[in-house]
Amino acid sequence: MGSLNGVNMATAVHRIARCHLVSQGSDDLLASSTWDRMLTNIEDMAKRRTSSMPVNCTSIIAWACATIGVFRMSLFSALASRACNGIRDFQPYEVTNIMWAYAEFTQTAKQITEPMKNLCEAVAKRLSARRQGEFKVVSLISALLSLSKLADCDSIQPIWSVDLKTVCSCLSREIVSRKEELPPAKFAEMTRAFTAMHKLGISCSSGF
Repeated sequence: MGSLNGVNMATAVHRIARCHLVSQGSDDLLASSTWDRMLTNIEDMAKRRTSSMPVNCTSIIAWACATIGVFRMSLFSALASRACNGIRDFQPYEVTNIMWAYAEFTQTAKQITEPMKNLCEAVAKRLSARRQGEFKVVSLISALLSLSKLADCDSIQPIWSVDLKTVCSCLSREIVSRKEELPPAKFAEMTRAFTAMHKLGISCSSGF
């Protein structure tokens, strides 16, 4: 395992997460010492400035761990710290994947660390600065759902410097303007996103 670089580690964890989904959670590897060592190695890589881990690997790893349901505080904090300054270079799907992962983290952890707060802020700013059409509609819906969870997290609320209502309204307007791109199977997900925002007192565009 010591010979694996950051890309190798991210690929391995991603494949484990995919297998975990197929097996519906019955994966003996997750209870093994090998899995624990892998996470520890990834965390160490994320903390090192000279690491072989490209910044976008943090999105892959965070998504994989959240998919499996592994929310190790120290690992997610290290990944957030590494990802924060490179979020502008993320592909759109990497932005929404890491956002989803940390939104899921807030559903299980009572507190989050400062690097995690900084990452959530950076992601919100990245979404606010996006170009029209840059993100797929399904990714915008995922972002809206994640924002609804993050906006409802008491540990994060005090740090927002962006206006979440403005960001969410902007997201919803673009979703509505591109509704013909939305697969029918995703309409229910869109409705959940808009409903979640309304519950938080954030008005979203209608038009479906």
